[in-house]
Amino acid sequence: MKNILKIVLLIFISILLMLIFNKKANTPSNIVPFEKLPPNQNPESICGFEAVDYFECDFLIQNANFPFVKQKGKMYISKPNNMFIKNSSLEIGLNKDYFWFWSKHFNPKNLYYCKASDLENSRLKKSLSPIIFKKILTLNPNDDEFKIGNENFKLATNTEKIKEKTIIVKKIYKNNDLAIEVFIEEFQVKDGKSFPKKIRINWLEEDLASIWILSNITLGNKKEWKIEENNINKIDISN
Repeated sequence: MKNILKIVLLIFISILLMLIFNKKANTPSNIVPFEKLPPNQNPESICGFEAVDYFECDFLIQNANFPFVKQKGKMYISKPNNMFIKNSSLEIGLNKDYFWFWSKHFNPKNLYYCKASDLENSRLKKSLSPIIFKKILTLNPNDDEFKIGNENFKLATNTEKIKEKTIIVKKIYKNNDLAIEVFIEEFQVKDGKSFPKKIRINWLEEDLASIWILSNITLGNKKEWKIEENNINKIDISN
C-alpha cells in the first residue's frame, strides 16, 4: 500500500497529479506579476478558484530531478468539493459521495476508493488530501490553520522577489514540521480572474519536487464526476 500511495503522490506532484529547470519558460502575454494582481484586501478577485463554480485546464507536470518524467492531462475542479484529474494512465476523482484513484502503473490494477465522508480518516496520506491540493492552487494571500483527520496543518503565505520577479510562496506545515513548499511563479487571467500558471512544488516528506504548468483554462457551471462502473477490482481504503 505504501508503494501505491507513493505512486499517487508522484501523480499529484509528479503525478498527477510541471517545464522548466535550467531553462527559462516562455512567457505568454496574459501572464501578470503578483504586484499587478487585484488588491490583497479582496481575496476573491485574486483567487479565481474561489470565485468561480467550475474550472478546467490542461496540465503538464515535470519531475524536477528527472525532467524527462512528464505527465500531461486534464484537471477539473467544481464547487463545492468536486475534482477530477485524468490522463491516459491515471484517474483521480472526488464528488459528494466518493474519493477514488487508479493508475495503469498499479500492479495489480486496482481502483482505490473511500466514501467522501471517510476521506480525512482514510489510509490515504493526509498531505495528499484534496484539501491540500486546493490550498496549493489558490492565490488567496491569507494564512490558514486546519485539521485533516487527527493531524494539524498550517499554511503560511508570503511574496518574495527572486531575480526581479515577484512570486507567491506557500509553506504548509504538518504538526509544526515543514511538509510542502509551493512557489507560484507565473499567473494568468481568465475572464478577469487570476489563476496560477507555473507552480513549483517541493514535497519535502517524500523528497519529491515537480513543476506544474496549467493552460487552456475553461470556466463554466458546476459539474460532478462519478466512478465508472467497470470490471476493475475496487479496494476500500477507509480505516
